[in-house]
Amino acid sequence: MSVSAALLDGCAEGKAGLLLVEGAVGCGKSEFLETVAAHAEDRGALVLRAGGAATERGRRLGVLRRLAADAPPGSLPLPASPDDAEDPLALRDFAVAVRELSATAPVVICVDDLHHVDESSGRHLLHLARETRRAPVLLVLTASPHEHDSDPLLRTELLRLPHFVRLRLGRLTPDAVRAALPGRTEAEAALLHEASGGNPLLLRALLQDPGGRPGDAYARAVLTCLHRCGPATPRLGAAIAVLDGPAAPAHLARLSGTDESTAVRALAALEDAGLLAADGPHGRLGPHGLRHPAARAAVLDR
Repeated sequence: MSVSAALLDGCAEGKAGLLLVEGAVGCGKSEFLETVAAHAEDRGALVLRAGGAATERGRRLGVLRRLAADAPPGSLPLPASPDDAEDPLALRDFAVAVRELSATAPVVICVDDLHHVDESSGRHLLHLARETRRAPVLLVLTASPHEHDSDPLLRTELLRLPHFVRLRLGRLTPDAVRAALPGRTEAEAALLHEASGGNPLLLRALLQDPGGRPGDAYARAVLTCLHRCGPATPRLGAAIAVLDGPAAPAHLARLSGTDESTAVRALAALEDAGLLAADGPHGRLGPHGLRHPAARAAVLDR
């Protein structure tokens, strides 16, 4: 039984759940979240959806308002003003309201991109996770392991809760790509894995391009991954494309106009997403050029 199915079963039986799904850009966090939401709805749960956005991190209570809008009208109270967002009474009232909703049906709260959730909404979610441990409430959150949260303590505090479960989504292995593409020869599957790095988003783009060869769809997917890996990665990706060879993080940082620690974090995000080429006797991934000439061309053209 999968982790998500077990948690949904537990929620249906009156148990609380808290699942954090982490993974690199393009590795299926949002799709996983929507699958959990659809299965929960099929089981009769009340599902509330919201997502963080980089452009709205400074908008207080933005995610909480989206959750409230997804609930039955008037069932989830919000602070009278953003200035009241940290009021303990506001935190308590929101948690009490969710518990009351769960008295009639299990409640599953799905929040995408936790790293972009505004700080006020994040504190409400944390308080909710603490106060619904004995109620049929399941929180399913997705996040990038390489992005900083608006509240640096949020994930640490979630980790301390006894019902916390973490799930890491990785890239597809060569065997997984072959199994997913039964109509392809072993050689074709190997080329598709090499070009995509096992990143599901890049793999889907390759399958949209004629003949499975990197084309416009692949180029767009590469640029999407670069922009979604974090604010520093587009310029860092440009620096990697220009150099097209081994370079120390400090050098890439200078060339892209950022500091070294930011460059190291951005490189880790690109590596995790499978955008960097393999190098060395053990296939170690590192900042040694983009994975495919078409990826480099897409970045240079942009």
